[in-house]
Amino acid sequence: MNYEALEKSQPQWFSHLRNRLTQEQLIWSGLNLSHEFENTYFTAHKLVEAFRSRDYAAFTATLDEVENVSPQLFTTIKTFIKRQIVKFKLNI
Repeated sequence: MNYEALEKSQPQWFSHLRNRLTQEQLIWSGLNLSHEFENTYFTAHKLVEAFRSRDYAAFTATLDEVENVSPQLFTTIKTFIKRQIVKFKLNI
């Protein structure tokens, strides 16, 4: 589910939190824990959306603007960048 599809007005009961929150509030309570986690979340969603729409320009733009993401995502992004460079060198 992407961020735009989150429920923003109808709260739900989350028993483990003992609170009623909208889906958006729940996501933001997690994202506010760490700036790195927030950047990782939105970068990963941008990459997935670029994959789904097969938008190569959006994909490369997302790779170019990566900043302060988790080490796991950063490793994946470095691989994408490396493969992209190889692709352009070989003119595939």
